[in-house]
Amino acid sequence: MTGWRSAPRPEPVLACAHGTRSVAGRSAIGHLVAGLRDQLADSGTPVRAAFVDVQPPTIDQAMAHALGPRSAEGVRILPLLLSAGYHVGHDLAAAAADHPGAVLAPALGPDPVIADLLVHRLAETLTAAGTTLHPDDAVTVVSAGSSDARARADCEVTTALVAERLEHRVATTWLSAADPRLGDWVAAQRSTGRRTVVLTHLLAPGFFADLARRSAPDLITDPLCRPRGATDPGLIALAARRLSDPVIPA
Repeated sequence: MTGWRSAPRPEPVLACAHGTRSVAGRSAIGHLVAGLRDQLADSGTPVRAAFVDVQPPTIDQAMAHALGPRSAEGVRILPLLLSAGYHVGHDLAAAAADHPGAVLAPALGPDPVIADLLVHRLAETLTAAGTTLHPDDAVTVVSAGSSDARARADCEVTTALVAERLEHRVATTWLSAADPRLGDWVAAQRSTGRRTVVLTHLLAPGFFADLARRSAPDLITDPLCRPRGATDPGLIALAARRLSDPVIPA
C-alpha cells in the first residue's frame, strides 16, 4: 500500500513594485496586487507584495516571509514595472540568483495591453474635458526615466504602439535621467501655439505623477492604476500572463 501524498504546493508569487510614499500610490498598487491574487485564487497560488525601494517589505524580506524554512522550494518574482531596466536586471535578478528555486518573470511592459490602457486613459481625459484629439495637438508619452538603455528602449516601444493606435505623431519624454524632459517639451510645444497632451506612462500615483502634473500641460491622463475602484482587468490579466514567461531561472 502506497502512502498518501498531498498535491504539490503552488509556488508563491512575489509581485514587486517600485514603492512610494504616496498614500494614493500605495492604494493603487494594493488594488493591482489584490486583483492578481483574485485572478490566481483558483490555483491556490499565494501572492505577496514586495518593493524595490522606499517602502517595505523588500524583495528579500518578502521572500523570507513567503518561504519560511522551505528555502529549497520555488518562488516566482513578478516585476510590477512598465519596463526592464536596473531594478529588473540588477535588483530583482540578484534576488532571484540568490535563491535556488526563484524564477524572475518579465516586466509588465512593453505590451499592447499597456498601450491600449494608455489610449483608454486619454479617451477618458478628452471626454472629461469635452474635447477630442486635434490633428495639430502635440502628444507625448511620458515615463519616469532611466539611465538604463533597456528601459528607455522599452518605453520607446510603448510610444510607438500608442502612436499606431492614435494614428498621430507621439513623442517620448521623461521625468528624470533622460532627455527630453517633459517640462522642456511642454514649454517648447506651447511656444509654437500647440495644445500639449500628455499620456502618463506610470503605474500609479506618486512622486513622478505629481512631477508630470507640475509641468502643466493642457491635458494629462491619470496613471494606469488608480487608488479607488477596480484595477483594469486587462492589466491584471497581463500580470498573470507574465508569470508563464520567465526570463531568469535560478
